Amino acid sequence: MRNFALHTISAGYPAVILAVLILFCAATHAADITLDYDIFIFQNRLATDFNYSVLFNPELVAGIKKGFPLHIDFIVELKKSLPFWFDQALSRHRAFINIEYQSFGARFRMDILDFEGMLHQQVFKEISNMTSSLNEILVLECDSIGEYNADDNLYFDFLIRIRRLTADEISHAGDWYRGKTPGEKDTSPPTPGKHENIFDQVLNMTGLGPAKYHYSSYIFKPSALKEVRP
Repeated sequence: MRNFALHTISAGYPAVILAVLILFCAATHAADITLDYDIFIFQNRLATDFNYSVLFNPELVAGIKKGFPLHIDFIVELKKSLPFWFDQALSRHRAFINIEYQSFGARFRMDILDFEGMLHQQVFKEISNMTSSLNEILVLECDSIGEYNADDNLYFDFLIRIRRLTADEISHAGDWYRGKTPGEKDTSPPTPGKHENIFDQVLNMTGLGPAKYHYSSYIFKPSALKEVRP
């Protein structure tokens, strides 16, 4: 009977851990996210900037401080609105953000690969300073405004993917579930990818991994945009 009880507890342990992770992720991804933005002309180029502070709700910041790194994939497409046909994609731009908390010094480390492919690495004490820097760095500049037909109806299509666990972290989750310590020899049957696949599938079924937010800007004509000077 005692062995049966121990087996039951051992078998239920991964489920308890997974349930805690799901509850934690649900709190951080409970609401839809849309970034505030402005569309304008800057140095003769079509441009848009964003306010990223809405991404960092108190639950998400608390999760980062607990050791959950934040990975953001931001894709922006400029499209031409065609009423009677599929909208034409004119350009596609992508940026990546990685944020981790360094307990030594209590600081946020932010790595950004911006829309131009430039890498930015910064460290901040306060989350507000980090988001202000993010707002300044991740401004999208497209082609010269003269490349677009002044009276065309254009809009931006935004796709944000937020992930809390990297593929490498998921691959080690199975060892954690089995109570395996670092460096311990794996004596389990060779089933490559089993644990990470199960974990990833459960997150996808619950809608928690990765979180995805997809929306579009208002439709605008290049001729109607304001020009912003430096």
